Amino acid sequence: MKNFYRKKYIDTILSKIETEKLFLLVWARQVGKTTIMEMLKEQLENKYNCLYFNFEDFFEKQFKTKQEFIDFFKFEFWFDFYSEWILFLDEIQYLNNPESVLKSIYDDKNIKIKIIATWSRFWWQKKVGSSLIWRWEIIKIYPFDFFEFLEFRWKDVEIFENIENFNESKYDLIEKLIEEYQTFWWYPAVVKAISRQDKINETKKIIDRFFEKDFIYFMKTGDLLDFKKVFQFIALNTKNIIKVDAIAQNFSISRYKINQFLDFLFDSYLIYPCYPYFKDKSKEYNQNYEIYFNDIGMLNYISGNTNIWNINESLVYLEILKNNPLKNIYYYKKNNWSEI
Repeated sequence: MKNFYRKKYIDTILSKIETEKLFLLVWARQVGKTTIMEMLKEQLENKYNCLYFNFEDFFEKQFKTKQEFIDFFKFEFWFDFYSEWILFLDEIQYLNNPESVLKSIYDDKNIKIKIIATWSRFWWQKKVGSSLIWRWEIIKIYPFDFFEFLEFRWKDVEIFENIENFNESKYDLIEKLIEEYQTFWWYPAVVKAISRQDKINETKKIIDRFFEKDFIYFMKTGDLLDFKKVFQFIALNTKNIIKVDAIAQNFSISRYKINQFLDFLFDSYLIYPCYPYFKDKSKEYNQNYEIYFNDIGMLNYISGNTNIWNINESLVYLEILKNNPLKNIYYYKKNNWSEI
């Protein structure tokens, strides 16, 4: 099946390719970053010499200096850093020191290449550091929003521009698609799967890869069983106030380890914290937060969730997040602590 063209992301990058030197595509695994990169390469190679390289396949390959980095690509691939070429670097979180290497490349005025990279971890903010962060053009790649989902599943989505043409059958179709969107993952591989069982199988593949590769590689710990228990507990209590001490007591796991698990889930973009709103901003991050999942299908898969109110509220939260990525989202409690 042909890949879905995610126009809003590709057009954003193409519009800036002449003026920017470093692009970083970030967010969770399997949301389509590599596919977007491949589509960009296909469009840009008519004008530029392009090279694609995946660090996940060469995670043992490390570079101490800019020159080591340049020499590797020069002698292995005949890549010319001093011409207007484009280097596509997939999964650069596996590079041990991206900050020093890429900063040196960016600051060398004789180097003319452009780099488009992907990063599947939130740690890019910690690892690339303040000395490099403003040099990147950061593009956040989210799972399909509802209109992207409709464009893929229903090719006649332009009907929305002529609402008078709606009839009962079209409303029935939209209702079915909303039900599908509220049930399964919004990741491309799951959306593309046709049958219910195929969607479940694709979901399981993504989850298993996350557990067996990401957790073990990045956490470097044998606590996978404890992590799975905590992850399911969070899913069952999504949209509730998260109290680390209560989770630790419930599973007889240290508070330190619970915080490690939560940080890992935040860093992997699988869950988001939602803090209470205060006029005094200094109070916000001292408060307990609620948690939302980055995908309703993941929430349903992990928890077996049947609470339609939690699903609907999570759906609204995620649509706001994806369509207003620069805005902070809060929940608000009145003086009597009833929630809005």
